[in-house]
Amino acid sequence: MNFGAHQSNSVSPANGIALFPLATIFLLLTITLAVYVRANHVGEQDYWLDELHSLSGSAGLRKEFEELPHDEIVQSWPGFTSLQHDSNGSKVWHSMRDDSHPPVYFVLLNAWRRAFGDERSANRMLSVLASVLSLAPLLLCLRRDTKVFDKLFAVLVLALSFSHVTMAQQLRPYSLSILFVNLSFAFFILLGRARGAKSAGRNGLLAALYVSSLVGAMLTHYFAALPLAAHALYAICRFRGKVLATWLMCSVVAAIAWCVIWGPAFLDQWDFIQSQDWLIEQRADHVYRSLCRFLDLPIRLLFVHDRFAISLPRAAAGGLILVALLAAMARKKSNTSFLFACWYLIPAVACLAIDLTTDKQLLSHIRYTSTATAGLVGMVVSAAGIFSFRYRRALLGLVVVAMFATLPMPARTHPQSNTAAKLIQSEFQEGDLLVFDAIDWPKFWASRLYYVTAYNLPDDFGPFLVLREAPSSNTLEKIKTFNRLIVVSPRIDGVPNPDPDWFLFENKTQYIDGIGWVYLFVGPTRAGS
Repeated sequence: MNFGAHQSNSVSPANGIALFPLATIFLLLTITLAVYVRANHVGEQDYWLDELHSLSGSAGLRKEFEELPHDEIVQSWPGFTSLQHDSNGSKVWHSMRDDSHPPVYFVLLNAWRRAFGDERSANRMLSVLASVLSLAPLLLCLRRDTKVFDKLFAVLVLALSFSHVTMAQQLRPYSLSILFVNLSFAFFILLGRARGAKSAGRNGLLAALYVSSLVGAMLTHYFAALPLAAHALYAICRFRGKVLATWLMCSVVAAIAWCVIWGPAFLDQWDFIQSQDWLIEQRADHVYRSLCRFLDLPIRLLFVHDRFAISLPRAAAGGLILVALLAAMARKKSNTSFLFACWYLIPAVACLAIDLTTDKQLLSHIRYTSTATAGLVGMVVSAAGIFSFRYRRALLGLVVVAMFATLPMPARTHPQSNTAAKLIQSEFQEGDLLVFDAIDWPKFWASRLYYVTAYNLPDDFGPFLVLREAPSSNTLEKIKTFNRLIVVSPRIDGVPNPDPDWFLFENKTQYIDGIGWVYLFVGPTRAGS
């Protein structure tokens, strides 16, 4: 059965949005609201580590950051985020071989930074724009078998979804990935409805757009492969004849294009990708925690996200919501409902399977399942379709009110790296050494401390030392030549004094969110002064 098959509640063109002024006004207000909740305060929060990775990637300097020396005193800040005269799109494209992401977002960010400046608000507006644009494909996905009211509320729910908003406020590829994935589903649906030879040109254009959206998605983020797998499941179950052959041809062309464009670079990245162990969760209750994350994923995608909180009642509530949605859609027996279920469930189940078999915690970070949010919204709207208009309106209205009530402004938190940088700059004197100490923490944490703090310090600031293991004897001897040590550390297992026999503890700050503490140690020449 194709998308073009008869639907019990199909909407004729005469009932389209264009003939409903109130619907058009509602849609414009929704878009305005979507822009506001994403752009409000978007430049006020500090960059976090991955956003700084985006800056270094878009400058073609990610490899230089990965080679940041440890256990070695460096005299001045290396410039990892500034656009250089040779930081063009070609350099960015080739430098991504030293990253774990595809290149499209970083090439676009390079051009965006050159066009609109390098302020935080300007940089993040690229994600805001992609996020707002990604609302439109949902209307196309619901074009035939959904009432006008339901289409509009679907866009409103997606516009207010926690994951959709928080991804839009980050200088990361996620919103662009969502845009490409949403477009791919819209073109997939339209391709499934294109039958007959009467509009061969239109069908050819749809096929080209579908292939482009697939390649674009996979050149933006590798986890786009999870929702795209929903296309395969749906096509196998629902497409027949020429439509199935067209979809298969498009998928093969897209796969070949991606392999030619990016396949060799992906193989170069593989060792780096394999070395990323920061998602490992070594806990005895890992299976229980993973199942809870899977069950409460609908709540975290739509309403609120706390990746560290494991709540059995919330998991039970999320599980009930998911079962109710699936039961309602099974009763409705709509092709589009089935596609939305695939869109949401395949990424969620795939992440659960990866978490259970590798001890990872992908489900604790909604960035990896954010491309499934539109599928979940479609499930909600499709399930509400089994009720009469009065009850459906009340149900969707309650969902929107709940989303408003749980959507913080802004929708995410940040390390207060600028706070730490200001304290360091006010205290730092000639003869001091700045130390970033994350001994016994995950290996990336020391570099993280340096990166998020150094970005807010002057370019000529130094010298500094990054420690992720106890300093060598040679480094300790060099440390003793400094009068004082200013140490930035998240460690809670003791005072992070590199050499307690030489330096004396003098003071420390209050806890700084996302950073830890800033300590001051003095050497013999300054003790008692």
